[in-house]
Amino acid sequence: NGSLSEPVAKFLKKDADKMTIVIFNSDDDAGKFGDLQYSALFSKAQVVGKVAVPVQGAGDYTQYVNLVKDKKPDAVMVSTDFVSAIKMKAALIQSGYTGIVYDYVAYIPGLLDSSKDTAAALEGGYSVTQFPANEDGTAAIKQISADLAASGSKVPFATQGASIGYWS
Repeated sequence: NGSLSEPVAKFLKKDADKMTIVIFNSDDDAGKFGDLQYSALFSKAQVVGKVAVPVQGAGDYTQYVNLVKDKKPDAVMVSTDFVSAIKMKAALIQSGYTGIVYDYVAYIPGLLDSSKDTAAALEGGYSVTQFPANEDGTAAIKQISADLAASGSKVPFATQGASIGYWS
């Protein structure tokens, strides 16, 4: 599934098979199945570090920050639950890591405007979405906004649930 690697590689200005990565998976079934996909996507040489993060959160993210500092990857993939992803990304960014830190769960329409603390924690990180982001202003976003308004929605943007349902 190149959609998991190509956008990051393009941002890095590298071929997807040349970038190095540290992967943080959740330590649960979802993380184990995600790891199967990531193992097929990235070569062993590309994955310079991989750790299963406790589902209840790590509390102290120092060991993860130290791993990234030691391995110096081009990118860090945070494939965990929402709360752990925010805390992990914040810890890595605040540590001075300058590579790309990205996840698949932290993009929630309206979140940054409604929670300044969360917005501050995510500043400098990236989220990869499976549907167009409201902020893109593309024709697709204009269409979903028009359709939601026509349906009587009073919400000024497509919520995550509305987006998932609409694009599905």
